[in-house]
Amino acid sequence: MNDEIISKYFYQDGSFRDIYILQSHLFDWDLLFNFFDSSPKFEFILIKDGEEVNERLSIDSIKNLKKDYSMSIQIIYNGVSIFGYFLETDYIEFDITPKAIVSLEEVHKVIEFMKEVSKFTKKVVILTPEMDMNEEYIRVLPTGETIYS
Repeated sequence: MNDEIISKYFYQDGSFRDIYILQSHLFDWDLLFNFFDSSPKFEFILIKDGEEVNERLSIDSIKNLKKDYSMSIQIIYNGVSIFGYFLETDYIEFDITPKAIVSLEEVHKVIEFMKEVSKFTKKVVILTPEMDMNEEYIRVLPTGETIYS
């Protein structure tokens, strides 16, 4: 199965893969910020209109800034870059580019990211093709169980 993961889930077609934390809310971001700060595996950078923000902001502050600016986050988990955009929905969405997933080492880092976030939030985390929550590639449960489609 491991050799098939890259070709099956991280094939390069010009689109992103999405990682969703299901049944989440915008306020869950503050919890994630604290979690990311507490672990050396995570580095995160807030971005306002393409420029790095040098201070930690609450999700309320980011929400207010989104009225006038483009706000995003870059999370670097053990060297793999994952991006988020603070959408106001019932899930939290991250993007990852398959171009960054060139070996099983990066695949395992993505899955470990999903496991850590799922365990911390106690929520299901899924990997899907870009903007298609109905086609799950990988599902991670808060128990750490990983289900491949």
